[in-house]
Amino acid sequence: MSCDISRQKDDNYNKSQDMVAKDNLTNFNHADTFEILNHKKTNDYPSSETDTTICKTWTLTVKHIKQIIKDSELISGPDWHHLFEHLPCSITGQLKQKNKTFEFQINGGSWLTIMNNDKTIYFGYFKPDGDDLFISRPMDIESEE
Repeated sequence: MSCDISRQKDDNYNKSQDMVAKDNLTNFNHADTFEILNHKKTNDYPSSETDTTICKTWTLTVKHIKQIIKDSELISGPDWHHLFEHLPCSITGQLKQKNKTFEFQINGGSWLTIMNNDKTIYFGYFKPDGDDLFISRPMDIESEE
């Protein structure tokens, strides 16, 4: 059985993602300066992975959290669902940018969310150094063919 789950890069997709991003970011820009207000590790994100011992040694510093937020890419819901593991291990917290407070959650499966009021946006971490930052990496489409 084959399923095309490649990240979409066509112009129409990128334009629609830009519009969604501008609306959903509620003025948050991951490339602009922001401050981490607090963070904590949890091992209770809903996951089909019931072995939380995989979370035992996973941790992120404030420096790592900032790096991940700055270097992540906006992803679609289907990409979030198909390309990333959803592990029980998360770092949750709050950040501040331009006098606005946002909630964030970084999952050990190389993805994160930024939330403000009723808006949530999804980012994925695709950089090569992700092996040092996460428990699992996004699916590599090229190697699956």
